[in-house]
Amino acid sequence: WRRFDLRGEWAQLEWLDMQATGQRRGQPIAGHGGHGFDFPARHEWSVRRTADGPEERLWLPDVVANEVGLQQGLHRSDGSSARLFHRLVDFEGLLIVTDPPRFCEALRRGIGPAKAFGCGLLSVAPAG
Repeated sequence: WRRFDLRGEWAQLEWLDMQATGQRRGQPIAGHGGHGFDFPARHEWSVRRTADGPEERLWLPDVVANEVGLQQGLHRSDGSSARLFHRLVDFEGLLIVTDPPRFCEALRRGIGPAKAFGCGLLSVAPAG
């Protein structure tokens, strides 16, 4: 899969919206909520119109996306090396645990493809 940097809060929130509606990189995720959590019910979300279409898209009003830096590394699969760069983003907001065992596994293992670079870690605390 080709990856694109998520520059700016708007792009990061669009990415988060795709995760929340069962989409990843434009492809459906089998068994939506596969990590054992989901975002608050859609009726609790604010609705905005998008500039690129008449459809309404739902957004979390209280999610904060902070770009925290750039992670660098080297990859040697065949003896050669290539520099890898991963943009790091922290998302803060509310989620709802829908499948406690799967959620505990996601907490233990992390989520996403860049775990080897310190990404995909979940830090959770009770709401309130």
